[in-house]
Amino acid sequence: MSQVKELGLALASLLSWLLFSDTPSDPEGYVRDPSASGRKSMKSNLYCYKTLVVAVFQRTIRSSYDFIIIGAGSAGAVVANRLSEVADWNILLLEAGGDESIFGQIPANAYEMQLTNQDWQYKTVPQDHACRSSYNRQYTTIVENHNNFGCNIARGKMLGGCSSINAMLYVRGNKRDYDNWRDDGNVDWGYDDVLPYFLKSEDNQNPYLAGTKYHNKGGYLTVGEPGFHTPLAAAFIQGGKEMGYENRNYNGEFQTGFMLPQGTVRHGSRCSTSKAFLRP
Repeated sequence: MSQVKELGLALASLLSWLLFSDTPSDPEGYVRDPSASGRKSMKSNLYCYKTLVVAVFQRTIRSSYDFIIIGAGSAGAVVANRLSEVADWNILLLEAGGDESIFGQIPANAYEMQLTNQDWQYKTVPQDHACRSSYNRQYTTIVENHNNFGCNIARGKMLGGCSSINAMLYVRGNKRDYDNWRDDGNVDWGYDDVLPYFLKSEDNQNPYLAGTKYHNKGGYLTVGEPGFHTPLAAAFIQGGKEMGYENRNYNGEFQTGFMLPQGTVRHGSRCSTSKAFLRP
């Protein structure tokens, strides 16, 4: 069985390379690994470096920068992009990991990247009612390596960070969380305050949602539904209706209900913040 799985992964990787490999004229592809030198992004004032090998490139590093961003993850890539809108500012973006892999561009491969060198491989402490922790605690007594067990918490160690390793679901979170942060004294963190920034980044491919108050087109981050739906998806929606829930947009005005989820996917492949904001 393991040989069949390995063959399947090899074929998937080959197919991904054929479909999604990058060319100089193809901004839709994944970002190539700089590996041998510091690399400027498509914005001429934004420099990206791997921190683990940055000492090798000191001859190419500027003597000073207006901003230095630690981590080119889901947030770091966006911050770097927005700062680079001021052409006179030079921004240095540092990342401990490498670039996105071709393999990770296939949405179905998301979970296969966990516990690889592109994952920080964090784990929770063992818990009584999660991740079979009771069994794990008994086993750690034998192997005397308690830290190897617990729930896996996948965190991307590459350009794009978790947006390059996650399941690509586009979920903004509950309005009340933002409003509670505002009410706790965090000025401008209410949902109505942050919504314009969600809209600025979004390029929603659903024409029925794109023109509403809660969605937008023209941003860097591509958002849309999968191109294929199984019959189970329709049954899922119908089951929700039979339970009394509406089929509604969970990123819209009312967030309780059932819908076919939207994801950060572009032309059938992953759209990470690295792809969206470092190569706009």
